[in-house]
Amino acid sequence: MLEKKKSKGIKGVIRRRRIFIFVMLAWPVLRLLLEWYLNFDIIWMAFRDYTIDIINGDFVGLDNFKGIFNLFDPSRNTMPEYYALLHCAQLMLLVIFVNAPISLAFAYLLYLKVKGYKVLRYALYIPVITSAVVLVLAYRQVFQPDGPINYLYNMLGWEWPSGGFFSAENAWGSIIVFSIWTGFSTNIIYFLSCMRRVPDSYVEAAKIDGASEPKIFFSIILPLASPTICTMISLGIAGVFSWALPSLLFVPQNSGGYNVGTMGLSILNFTTGRHYGLAAAYGILVTLVACPIMIGIRKLSHKLEEAVEY
Repeated sequence: MLEKKKSKGIKGVIRRRRIFIFVMLAWPVLRLLLEWYLNFDIIWMAFRDYTIDIINGDFVGLDNFKGIFNLFDPSRNTMPEYYALLHCAQLMLLVIFVNAPISLAFAYLLYLKVKGYKVLRYALYIPVITSAVVLVLAYRQVFQPDGPINYLYNMLGWEWPSGGFFSAENAWGSIIVFSIWTGFSTNIIYFLSCMRRVPDSYVEAAKIDGASEPKIFFSIILPLASPTICTMISLGIAGVFSWALPSLLFVPQNSGGYNVGTMGLSILNFTTGRHYGLAAAYGILVTLVACPIMIGIRKLSHKLEEAVEY
């Protein structure tokens, strides 16, 4: 009787273990199959005249790709698509030379627990926990003619921009400022977490030797945090190729134009316009552009970062 109970107990454990393994593997396997299906489906659509009304479009060869390349020809298009490439390049420089340094600076201030760091922490985390729509509304209100920026302009004797900050000629600059404000908050969380993993003995030994705070930052904190920094920069640059939401939230009436266009926004516009073949072709071209850039960045980051285990 006891042996039967033990046998049933062992079988129950094995059954529960098998169920657990099946549940744990089901989602990643299903996701992998779904991603492969979507990738092949995009390739299939890129060579066909595919819309929502034409489910099985005719095979058109490279016509969709030719249509995308024609968008970059100024003689055929009053709003050449190369403005989208230019904006994406600007966003990449923003990620590397603006957001990353600002994130590191503020993360280090929080790491040092400077005076008022709790208030600073809450202020920096607001963009992370607040809806993007709410942030846009608050940001637009600040730059309205009756907002605080207008009073600052009047105090300094500056002239208010023609058409306001969100007109066609000024919209992209306003979006860049918004991206700087909201773009470094998430990085701060990761950078601060990484800095707090640095052994206190390293910092204490440096202080005993008379090292200043800048010396500690550049000689100890920055090298140990370099893997996280490189990873966050890589993720930021990867996100540039699908960047579209701020343009849609700020100036939806001009979102398809050269003034706020990006490659991700162009794909979205093709999709909402039911030009799925063009959207698929554009997506493949963006992938062909993005992959070498990301591989190059990863190789460069591996050379720059120090392989440190702590």
